[in-house]
Amino acid sequence: MNYRYEKNKIIFDKIYEVEEIIFESDVKSITWAINEEIINASNLTIDGHKVSFSNIHLRYLYLDSVNKIESIKYNKEFVITEAYNIDNVFRRNDGWAGADGVFSHVYGNKIHWYFSDTLIGKVNPNTRLREEMVMVNNTVGVSLTQDPFNIMFLVNQKDNKYTSFYEPEKEGYYWLQDGVYKDNYLYISVIRVKDDKVNWFEVLDSEMIKVKVNEDETLDYDNYQRFSNKTYFEQNNEIYTFGAAMLDDMLRTGYYYMFGYDNSSDKNLYMLRVKDFEDTDSYEYFTIHGWSKTPIGFKSIGKNVANEMRVIYDGKYIISYTVNCSSPTIEIASTNCLEEGFTNRHIVYQCKESILKESVITYNAKLHTFPFEKDLFMTYNVNTTVIKDLVDADIYYPRWLRLEKESD
Repeated sequence: MNYRYEKNKIIFDKIYEVEEIIFESDVKSITWAINEEIINASNLTIDGHKVSFSNIHLRYLYLDSVNKIESIKYNKEFVITEAYNIDNVFRRNDGWAGADGVFSHVYGNKIHWYFSDTLIGKVNPNTRLREEMVMVNNTVGVSLTQDPFNIMFLVNQKDNKYTSFYEPEKEGYYWLQDGVYKDNYLYISVIRVKDDKVNWFEVLDSEMIKVKVNEDETLDYDNYQRFSNKTYFEQNNEIYTFGAAMLDDMLRTGYYYMFGYDNSSDKNLYMLRVKDFEDTDSYEYFTIHGWSKTPIGFKSIGKNVANEMRVIYDGKYIISYTVNCSSPTIEIASTNCLEEGFTNRHIVYQCKESILKESVITYNAKLHTFPFEKDLFMTYNVNTTVIKDLVDADIYYPRWLRLEKESD
């Protein structure tokens, strides 16, 4: 860990989970930041020379007066840096030129990527303005596990017109959620939506698509199957949607898990488990009465989550999400047992883009893992509530963070 002093400000070289600092002199007031645009006074306790921090990462400290650090304790589990070099992979000037949502799935030597609403066209490299843009509802990509960010971005064309790779047979279009592999197929949970002039969009249902993995580990995009499943419910004036995150936990528990959310102010987290996605009678829901095949009385296992998130297993179950779906704050929570819930919530990053411009929103934070990388990665998306602002090519592509695992 390295840091430097600038009068009464302390700047760390990376974003650390600081737990305790002993200063040379008493501290009267102190605030912290991950990005300087967002100053925080929460999650800390001052006791004379000692300041204790609770469940936060930070990069900046601001004190009431000039002071020096005498000793410091920090958690080495994740040290975070902005991965601008990976951001640049997605800052493209021709063809695929930015997208909503980003998912990566490792299969053998391949990484299969997919994206939801995608802009296709040209970007002026000097002005960074998009030109001649077309939007489709999803695109895909592929890379090798040894070189995960050397991505071949693929856009679909039919009759000289750009189209989505995955389209519903019924009304509307797909938003792609998380997915898992099963029996040489990639199963992707999808939400079927249609445009709504008043509310921007209307959710019609959730479904699943099944894409065959070819012998060369590519995907057969032209011959996917669609089927309905029991993952979307309207009950007691509330809507529950499952599939925002999925986890292959067959080796530990013998199940695949699908995680979902409600639309309440608490944005609660729920889960179901299943062994066969195509057998609707096999779906079991975690309820206030335990596991049940009856989808009633879902039990919350977390809160303030998002419509896109990710659950992984890395010695424990870890979930990542943008707090309350769209906000500057990204959290990670963990648990050793899914049924006990994700109660250990932790702020790991705060996105400055939405603070710098009122119409910009940040959302969709999720984790990514790759076989030849010991570190974890996280993405979040940057979008705008003003459609004409999408001409700015520095909006609407995923930003990347590296979560370094430090050695003792």
